[in-house]
Amino acid sequence: MLAIFLVFLGAGLFLGPFTRPQLWYFLIFPFALAMMQFALTPLFTLLGVYKYYSPMLLVYNPNKAVYDLHTGTSFDYLMVMHWRDRGLVARQKIWYYCLQGLIAIAKDIEQGKLPKTIQVVGTSYFFSSNTAKRLGFHLTKPSLSYRINLLINALDLTWMYSFAQGKIAVPPLLKAQKAVINGDELLKQKPTLEQLMSKIEKRLS
Repeated sequence: MLAIFLVFLGAGLFLGPFTRPQLWYFLIFPFALAMMQFALTPLFTLLGVYKYYSPMLLVYNPNKAVYDLHTGTSFDYLMVMHWRDRGLVARQKIWYYCLQGLIAIAKDIEQGKLPKTIQVVGTSYFFSSNTAKRLGFHLTKPSLSYRINLLINALDLTWMYSFAQGKIAVPPLLKAQKAVINGDELLKQKPTLEQLMSKIEKRLS
């Protein structure tokens, strides 16, 4: 019921102005897009477009060849985060849930639910290149379509990044890199991921 309500609400906000298009609508288009994406999160979860491995790590359109990782949507931030978390606590929570999700994916590979040949892919704009490499990811340049997608979602990404930084901050989207690791390598990183998650858990407790 919540998913259906939010979809109709989001569609109204996003598509309504197109019935009588005016110049001002193109100025607020990024806000309308952000609202629509917020509204679609519950529905996409029910339909399996989003597969969550932790409260803040999801796979978009999961399949046995590629796992396209994304940190939580604006809807997830609303459900998981508190205003008092902004800054360091938010970053630690995101870190914790990302590690938790990666470990869960590694367990699926370990149990044979996912092939060891699967490519696990994400972007490194939130975490530094050194951190991505430390977790076993290989960095490559993202495709043009990948960059365009980041820019289209710049408003959402900026406010979530600002929340995590505890101040108004612009994520380095133009410097974003594609982080890739195959299933076999991720499985080998599982003990390291578990150690890091345990350390962050102690800081949060």
